[in-house]
Amino acid sequence: MLDTGKYVCFVFADGEVIRIGSELNGSFNPPLPAGGKSLKILFIGNSFTVDATEHLPGMLKSAGITHVRMVRAYHGGYKLPEFFENYAAPDICTYYYCEPGATKWENEGTLNRSLKSIVESDTWDIVTLQEHTGSYYAWEWDETERGAISGLCDYIQQAQPLDRPTIGYIMAQAYGAYHSHYPKYFANQQAMFEAIVAQVRKITAQTCIDLVIPSGTSLQNLRTSSLNRDNGMDLTRDSYHMDYGISRYAAAATVFRTLVTPCTGVSVEGNGYRYSTSSTSTTGYSTPVTDANAPVAIRAALEACRTPYAVTDMSKY
Repeated sequence: MLDTGKYVCFVFADGEVIRIGSELNGSFNPPLPAGGKSLKILFIGNSFTVDATEHLPGMLKSAGITHVRMVRAYHGGYKLPEFFENYAAPDICTYYYCEPGATKWENEGTLNRSLKSIVESDTWDIVTLQEHTGSYYAWEWDETERGAISGLCDYIQQAQPLDRPTIGYIMAQAYGAYHSHYPKYFANQQAMFEAIVAQVRKITAQTCIDLVIPSGTSLQNLRTSSLNRDNGMDLTRDSYHMDYGISRYAAAATVFRTLVTPCTGVSVEGNGYRYSTSSTSTTGYSTPVTDANAPVAIRAALEACRTPYAVTDMSKY
């Protein structure tokens, strides 16, 4: 008999496994795997997940980490209830991958895989979920969202019942200060951030999510720094997605610190990866990552990981 957390598995001599589940809530997974010869991470989400992970390959390469395999199961604009409801449906996800040592993401085609096939394609050490920041599911707790997150956790565990991966949740972010969400849904940006924090607290209390990647907090921290120019974008590229450069960099540093550092012992501080693309387009704003501003973005990430549910004042940076 094996105790695999939420499930108790009975393994028989002929190899048959019978799993008995429970409705218990909370975190059941042991700490993130440390010191392994390989690390496999699956990210399930949408364009905001792309924002959080796009610069990870470059950061890993710069840090000398060449044993991490990453996959993104991507569908633009998709919400977690949709991923759950269409889990086994064909042609739902685009399969992005970054093999160990690679410096960028590749894909094998557009919306040509089921989420189920991607989840079952490997044995994952870590799987993350992310809600669509623009959906009320990112800030209003109800049974549909709870059921979707719990159901997706169940599917992930069913795919590898004897080796349950750590399951993380990538935090949503508040929109730019001039977005039409204000005051339609929220009085201001701080109110939206507080609603997102309250949502994350409910998720960790009422589902089997093991940890939170506070990329939404890292962006909010960065917004208090000198890098947040008064240009109406508020460190976004279009008023709600992250700036292609510095904000995505801070988000990737947050993912690195939360998931990679505990497994490898390698710090994101001093990471040498840079991103040179510059754009002032109101639909594709990009602040280049330089030797001068990269440490500020990394500091925003580290402070978010220290205090994930509160904004850190970085006005001195």
